[in-house]
Amino acid sequence: MAKGALIHRDFSGRTPLHLAARHDYQEAAQILLAHYKHLRDTFDRDGNTALHLAAANNASKAVKYLLDAKAVLSMNQLQQTALDIAIQHKHSQTANAMIQHDRWREILQRPSVLYRRPILGLIEHLPETMMGALDRCVVKAPCDTMSKDFYIHFDFRLLEPPNLLSNAIDETAALQSADVHEPLLALNAMVQHGRCELLQHPVCSSLLNKKWASYGIYSHGIQVVIYAIYLSLLTYLVCGGVRTALVPTLKMQTIDNIKTHYDPEFDSGNLPHLNRSAGICTQDWQSYQKVSGFYPVANLMVLMFALFNMVKESAQFASQRKKYLKEYVNYLEWILYICTAVFVLGFYDEEEQFFGWSTRWQFGAWAIFLAWFTFMLYLQRFGLMGIYVVMFLGILKTLLRAMLVFSFLIVAFALAFHVLLPIMLYPNDPQFYRTPDLRIDLSGLRTPHLNMIPSILRISTMGLGDLDMVSNYIYPSTDGQLPFPNTTYIFLWMVIIAISILLMNLMIGLAVGDIEKVQASATLRRIAMQVELHTNLERRLPGWILSRVNDIQEDRFYPNRCTGNFRRVG
Repeated sequence: MAKGALIHRDFSGRTPLHLAARHDYQEAAQILLAHYKHLRDTFDRDGNTALHLAAANNASKAVKYLLDAKAVLSMNQLQQTALDIAIQHKHSQTANAMIQHDRWREILQRPSVLYRRPILGLIEHLPETMMGALDRCVVKAPCDTMSKDFYIHFDFRLLEPPNLLSNAIDETAALQSADVHEPLLALNAMVQHGRCELLQHPVCSSLLNKKWASYGIYSHGIQVVIYAIYLSLLTYLVCGGVRTALVPTLKMQTIDNIKTHYDPEFDSGNLPHLNRSAGICTQDWQSYQKVSGFYPVANLMVLMFALFNMVKESAQFASQRKKYLKEYVNYLEWILYICTAVFVLGFYDEEEQFFGWSTRWQFGAWAIFLAWFTFMLYLQRFGLMGIYVVMFLGILKTLLRAMLVFSFLIVAFALAFHVLLPIMLYPNDPQFYRTPDLRIDLSGLRTPHLNMIPSILRISTMGLGDLDMVSNYIYPSTDGQLPFPNTTYIFLWMVIIAISILLMNLMIGLAVGDIEKVQASATLRRIAMQVELHTNLERRLPGWILSRVNDIQEDRFYPNRCTGNFRRVG
């Protein structure tokens, strides 16, 4: 070359610099550019520069040298940048060389037709490289780490660029990147691909904390306060209604049932007690009828809240469609508001034309349970408390899946005991009837296994340790009251081994063994809910509010100061 050697292209339009970069010959590329600087940004027939070929072949040394030589960051005919090619082929060494270069911000701010933004491709295919890019957004103060002036500087422009369209190199790229300003695009990509380690990076955590402090805590806090008011009013209605309506109604219903079905000739000694009980119930009813004047107001407020939320849920379903149906919380909320409405409307249906008191109070039980359970779900977005809530739901999901399988075993034992022990019997033993003070009471022969549902419930409680062996099995066996004692004892031992020991320990093992996995997924789930909350809010907030929320591109954190850790620097 010093003697005037000619530089020609091959059939593909590639120069010697293309070939040197392709094979990672850094020294050869350096010599070529020293004599022929115009080769640096030449294109082949496919629009590839030497930087494109170096990225395609994972030639990290050549990539670093070309970037040092100010190689242009262009797109080939396939609308791919050099970083796009490295991401597509998952060449981590080349991508890391670009991220660690001084031109890293220029590289990452280029629009990408393939990935919309380069960091979205890194999040999907090269999360370790993305972690390195986030590390470059953190700068620590050059002073003693124990000093009060020590700070950590966070740069959010990588996650939320102020204006990417101004950097678009042509109209096609600008059109492809027109949707880049979707709220929290990078964080949503991390959630979509399950990049928990990226979401927990200090830059991402600081960005979420900044948005939470700017508007998230106020928006979500208002929702929690409104729901807490509804919950308080519903609790007041239920507890007050039990005292003023349900208990007196049950007492009066008891008296009516006794008067209707009780035969005085069968046991005339209970008549005075019956009349006295009726008088007591009547007196209690009169005293409980005093209802607070706030009760109708609270009733109306709860009804309006339930109806308003039904309309809101309908609007959400109309906008979200299939996504709405995938969230189990939406089903719980519909059941909650329907049960609340039925319970509250019963206050106005005094003649019980639409539903009776029994139906109303069963709906009330579901309403108050789901109301408090849903309130617990509202706490998922609040720090450490939220992690515990998400962990509880995760373990509950695991246990329910396991119980769905082992429920067949419980039904099997319940059916067996339903056959073996529907009722006790009085033995064919004359010695038994010579017992002093023996009282023949046929009602004492009943067992929990007489009907199928109580039998299943009994087997389930036996698994929790509620065996009560002496009174339920030992004494009846010694008295000869078990219809099939030998077979009953065999199945009883099988229940102790299979349900009380094996199944319960297996369930505990599943719960405990799944704790670490559940805790990791709980952290991801909690952060994902925060990202979803901020995304939905930024889509709905007016532009003038967003301009104030998103005008801060940097923050400084002072870890050695008690107050005022964050201050605006941009």
